[in-house]
Amino acid sequence: MPARNPWLTNSVYPTSHFNPGATDSVLHAGPVKGKRLVRDTDVKVVPNLMVSNPVVKKIGSDTVLFASGTLGIRKILATEKDFESVSFLPYPGYEQKAQMADDQAVAALLAEFDAGWRAKDEAKLLAAVAGFERLGVTREDGINGVYNLFDRDGFHYCVYGGTKVIKTTDDNATRGPVRLIKSVDVAAAMPPDEAKAVSRIIGLNMTYDGFIAAAAPGALVVFDRDLNVKSYVAFPGEAVDNSIVIDERNGIYVVTSRRMVKIMWNG
Repeated sequence: MPARNPWLTNSVYPTSHFNPGATDSVLHAGPVKGKRLVRDTDVKVVPNLMVSNPVVKKIGSDTVLFASGTLGIRKILATEKDFESVSFLPYPGYEQKAQMADDQAVAALLAEFDAGWRAKDEAKLLAAVAGFERLGVTREDGINGVYNLFDRDGFHYCVYGGTKVIKTTDDNATRGPVRLIKSVDVAAAMPPDEAKAVSRIIGLNMTYDGFIAAAAPGALVVFDRDLNVKSYVAFPGEAVDNSIVIDERNGIYVVTSRRMVKIMWNG
């Protein structure tokens, strides 16, 4: 397994794809016993609109998840048998969408999806998709939050709104609310000609000296934990559609539509 990154929180799942090496695997054993689930009380559910993966941190003996989704960031308490939503923070500019697409509205559309799927009725499925659009949720919103991480101090970072990165915190209080620290448009910090190629951020990872690397179609951008852009490398005309890998020497690996690029970050 890759060496643990001391700048990420010390948990089983501090970042998307599990670790800087993006191995999508862990050394922890999975469940070794089970039972048939027969009652609603056998399952605990926290609804959230489109989450790629929550990241995990420990606050004392408590386990806390931040699930960054389509419209905002949901904090979940998952200590032992607990599994409950503690707080939800809409992304800046997404407050109205989050209010419209509340749990009740989303549950109603899911029921439409279920009915259409069971009936194998494509018209009903398309109508359910249109229902999300009526709530203001677009296809472009679907990638919001897909890559995220916790740093060693418990701050959470994720991508949204195409080229924006948000930093939040719960002040490391088990039941504390998620609150905004800072939000920036990464492309706005780049020269206009090169910024045109950065249409959306599709990868996020942490270097072994505590900087954040973000990949996008056309560029790799490195910024500090206060979200100040420090450097970038442009590769215009090349698509990026997955996250990035960082090795212990801060070699950053980006797969584009044409090649694999290795970029050395030296601070």
